[in-house]
Amino acid sequence: MKGEVGDTQGQTIIHPDLACNSAQEAASNPQCRLTLGIAAQEWIQTTGDQDWWVVNSGAQVDARSIVHVTAGYLPPAGVDAGLFNTAVNLQVNVLDSSGGTVTGSLALGVDAHGSAPPQIIDLTFRYTKPGNDLYVLITDQSGQQVDNVHPYFVKVEVVEDPDTNEPNDVNPTVIPPVPAGQTATQGGYLATPNDVDLFSITSPGAGNVISIRVTQDMSVPSPPPHRFRLEFILTDPNGIPVDDSFASAGSQFDSAQMVTGTARLLAKAGQYILEVRGYKDPNNPTVPIPGDLTFKYKVEIIIVPLQDPSEPNNSIETVMTRGTPDATLGILGSGSITGRISYVPDPDWYWVRLNGDPSGRPHLLHYKVTPNVGAAPRFPAVPGVPERVLSVTTVIQASQISACAAGDPTVCVISASQSNINYPLAVGTCSEPTPQCLQSMRYENQDTPPKFQNLSNFEGVLQIPPHTTAVDYFIEFGAQGDNWADDSDYRIDLDWRAEPDPAETIPDPNRPATLAAGPTGTSLGNGTGRLSFGIGATNTSLFVAPITDPRDYDGRGDDHDQYVITIPAGVGLPLLPDGGVAGQQLFFSWSIPAPAVDQMPYDLGIHFAFCVPDAGVACAELQTTTLSGGSDLGLIYSPQTVTSWWNSGATPLEPAYDRTLSGGAVVTTLRNYACGCLESRLLIPVTGGGTMYVDVFPVNRTSWDTSIPYTIEMGYGPYPQSFVPIGGGASLSCPLPCQFTSN
Repeated sequence: MKGEVGDTQGQTIIHPDLACNSAQEAASNPQCRLTLGIAAQEWIQTTGDQDWWVVNSGAQVDARSIVHVTAGYLPPAGVDAGLFNTAVNLQVNVLDSSGGTVTGSLALGVDAHGSAPPQIIDLTFRYTKPGNDLYVLITDQSGQQVDNVHPYFVKVEVVEDPDTNEPNDVNPTVIPPVPAGQTATQGGYLATPNDVDLFSITSPGAGNVISIRVTQDMSVPSPPPHRFRLEFILTDPNGIPVDDSFASAGSQFDSAQMVTGTARLLAKAGQYILEVRGYKDPNNPTVPIPGDLTFKYKVEIIIVPLQDPSEPNNSIETVMTRGTPDATLGILGSGSITGRISYVPDPDWYWVRLNGDPSGRPHLLHYKVTPNVGAAPRFPAVPGVPERVLSVTTVIQASQISACAAGDPTVCVISASQSNINYPLAVGTCSEPTPQCLQSMRYENQDTPPKFQNLSNFEGVLQIPPHTTAVDYFIEFGAQGDNWADDSDYRIDLDWRAEPDPAETIPDPNRPATLAAGPTGTSLGNGTGRLSFGIGATNTSLFVAPITDPRDYDGRGDDHDQYVITIPAGVGLPLLPDGGVAGQQLFFSWSIPAPAVDQMPYDLGIHFAFCVPDAGVACAELQTTTLSGGSDLGLIYSPQTVTSWWNSGATPLEPAYDRTLSGGAVVTTLRNYACGCLESRLLIPVTGGGTMYVDVFPVNRTSWDTSIPYTIEMGYGPYPQSFVPIGGGASLSCPLPCQFTSN
């Protein structure tokens, strides 16, 4: 033996070097020979250092024998494994021999850990040669790194395959049939690289659903990280794949039970084959899946008859071919539909007919989905996060496809902007094999935890145009990714509601009113309206949880009520001699019945537009934004203190609004601090009066009660106005020049 000297972290260490630097040396040197089941250790001491080990397979090798090789660096006693490292990226190559000559490689492993703590190399492979020598070559991957301080270990053992079903890589293990609804269980180990286990399942025939779950068998402890993700492939009696499911990426490291599964409609009788294996990344198909002697999986099979009276209903064409609607509603009538997501994929389509209405009035269709009704499911839900989605459509003619995609309101209203995720969906629906107009979409919320429990956002109120003859709507409900089912009944409740606002028509008319003077404002028209349909906008500053997901969509948009206000002459006063703008104070308030401020069914958003005269033309253009071209002219409630348009430090910031509970209603009033103003600067003509449009729409909708009205009041009075700051002190006046408030 010779001594080798190295330097690591300033330490000069000399270790005796085993004469195991080649296969020939290892074969002739007893110190290079390993004993099965007993670890040996050595150092990678110089660049290019190679350690050859030899071990005999033993006499007990048979068809079920597996060679198990482990090697790597362990932290010294008292050293945290997370803080331990070595420069060596250990490489282990296990080679076969024949007649004393080394032949091909049987297994290769590298711990390319870099700056991270080293990991143990764990290799398995089947071996059937009794009494034969195996060689183990250990090096640094690059041949350039050394570690004279820390030794590596290497251990070889021959074990019996823990999978009692092996060999079943070619001939499937039969899973015996059990009575419908009962669970048949099998399992095994993927003990060697690229191991696959086959199972045979007898289908009783068409019209049955099979539930398959392949999961970690928790009776055999195997803490993460796991060496692979579980995957299975199901093929039918003709050898055609019908499912390929695999566990999520996080399941390799998650301490929760690893599971994957499916539910499939059995199309025929005969033998279905289930192949269980480790998931292979399609981007790296040549990388072998390692074996694992400690991870046991379990297969659970349940077969039940399909129990969904609405089947077959997997397409709009199927339900239309039947010729009979699933639900027919008379005037102000109601109905319900019950269905079940029974297997993957199982989109459920339903045909809803609304009888003719001679009134000539628009009305409303309210729908609501309630999941998990009726008896308990017969098999567990398919693993994974459900992504259920509901859509409501109407059928159009093929000749109307272009008009539909263009959003022609006589064919299909598309309320989504081109940047909205629902716009391409709405346009694409126009060109389906059966062309349709998308009326509504509801998405299952994917927040953790879900924002909407029990699909509470799967509800809506749709505006239905006047129709003297019957009209048809189609509802699709299912899993968006076609990868989820739960065998649990759901119910869709439907009711025809009258439009509660007598002024509502299609198209919606402007509501004329005259703005009168008065310190408290005057009502517009009858002072009330009802925002009966549409999701509405969201005011996130209030931290209110609306009843719809941001992705949800209603094709006809939100109910907007637009008031056309005739402003008397002289309200907008002329320019001041110093170039400032005179004007009148703007009073504005709105009220909505509610038992408390935090229980409002919806709030209001208000947009303003002003007719701008030009060369004698009373309304040459509409001014809808601040004069600097910035934010829209409008009002929306906020409890925050704000900088009024005029306040640049003259007084501490204050809220722009007061909000109080009065007479069973929440009343919101624009405060004097906001210095609301009707000005002459391009908004209100100096002579002859003017026109102002006030557009009212829902914000933060928390209820689909369509009977709850709102009341808005507005007026004008002397400007500049005076007010006392919230903190007290001398009265302040709104300054000149005057600008329109957009608070």
